[in-house]
Parts: sequence; C-alpha cells; structure tokens
Amino acid sequence: MTMKEFTMKQFTMLALLGGLATAPLVMAQNSAPSLNTALQAATQHGVTQFHSVEMEDDSQGGYEVEGWLSEGGYVELDINADGSIGKQKTHDKRGEPAGLGLAELSQYAQAAMARGMVQIEAFEVDEDGTIEFEGVDQNGRELEADFRIGQDGALSTGGSY
Repeated sequence: MTMKEFTMKQFTMLALLGGLATAPLVMAQNSAPSLNTALQAATQHGVTQFHSVEMEDDSQGGYEVEGWLSEGGYVELDINADGSIGKQKTHDKRGEPAGLGLAELSQYAQAAMARGMVQIEAFEVDEDGTIEFEGVDQNGRELEADFRIGQDGALSTGGSY
C-alpha cells in the first residue's frame, strides 16, 4: 500500500467517524473540540493506533490523546480546544502497538452510543484487551461501557449504567 493510499484510508475513516457527530459525541462547554476534531488532529500528527483519549478537566477544554505513531513510537498529545497540538511527549516503547485504529474506534463508539451514551468523555484500551468508554447519557448521568474483542474478532459487551 502506498503512502497516498494509506492517507486516503485514514481520511475516509475520519469521515466515517465524523458521521457519529450527528449525535453530539462530545462537547464540554462551547470551547472544547469535538472528539472527531481531536482524533483528526492526532491522526494528522501520525497516530495510527489510539490507546486512550480523555477530555481535559480544565476550563480551556481539549483532549489528551495517547497512541502509537505510524513509525512505531508512542506519543502523548494535548489537543487544544481549537484542535491544535499543545504539548507533545514521545516515548520509545517496545513491543507491538496496542490500541484501536479509527475503523475499530468508530465501531466501538457506535456501540457505546447504542447503549445510551450521547457524550463520550474518555476511552482506554487496557493491556488485557478490554476497551472502556466513559461518558454521559441524555440526562447527564455517567455511563461506562466495556467491550472486548473475542477470539474470532467479534464484539462482546459488558459494562454498567
């Protein structure tokens, strides 16, 4: 696969993930970027496997994104409210990249939303393969949705409300 084909696939997945924005995925105050904006900024920065994304608690909004770069390094990014990259910290982690690509992230985000989550505030992929989403429902109640990829790659769910 050429770099151009790879980039086009990334942008296609961003467009698909952008379709999730029709149900307000994430907007903390009016200044925070959407989850899609944060993922797009991280992808443009070279992140191909997302380990965790968390909405910042500070008054300026934004996200902290952690994941694997296309060339194999691990990065922590602070995505500002305008979608620009704030702080960046890279690590030389050994081993295989573990996380979700945009296609998988989109699938799990849709599954979390199908369980009543209208605002995704964070997700994390644990070392054991558990994928945890945290967010709120339409009444502002906190929700957690846990998923796991089965032996055959099938989506299995668990979690609490």
